[in-house]
Amino acid sequence: MGFDGSMAPRLLLLPLLACLLAGAAPDRGRGTRPAPPPSQPWGAIYAAVPPSNAHALVTGLGDRMLIHAQAETQCRTGPRGDSCRMLAEFQTGCGALAQGGRDQRLFQFAPNPHLAVGFSAAGTGPTKDAAERDALANCTARDRGSVCRVVASGCAGSR
Repeated sequence: MGFDGSMAPRLLLLPLLACLLAGAAPDRGRGTRPAPPPSQPWGAIYAAVPPSNAHALVTGLGDRMLIHAQAETQCRTGPRGDSCRMLAEFQTGCGALAQGGRDQRLFQFAPNPHLAVGFSAAGTGPTKDAAERDALANCTARDRGSVCRVVASGCAGSR
């Protein structure tokens, strides 16, 4: 039996097939492979473009892409279906969102619950309090004459 050119492609495929089968073979003698360690939970903060006050802070899922998808979807469910953007993501701590604007009332005896949002600022930290302080500091740094308040905060893990 002679070797002709039609056998060459088949012979080249044999080593490739052997490699594929070896990689797919069960782990003999060592039991099953251990499951990968669970991913650390993520958190993401999204906010709509001002003057909308729509926002979302989603935490607790181990899938980074899913956290972002959920946060953006929740943010967009505002009354106008606003365009939202990511302000922060965090994995090992906490995050907070502060919104700021200028209070245009002549007399400011009490906080204005209907303050028009001029901008949003996010903050992160090892604890919820630290993240809220960071968000407020970032908010007031943008405009010293603005009124800022924390509108959402949460932790990626249990804090």
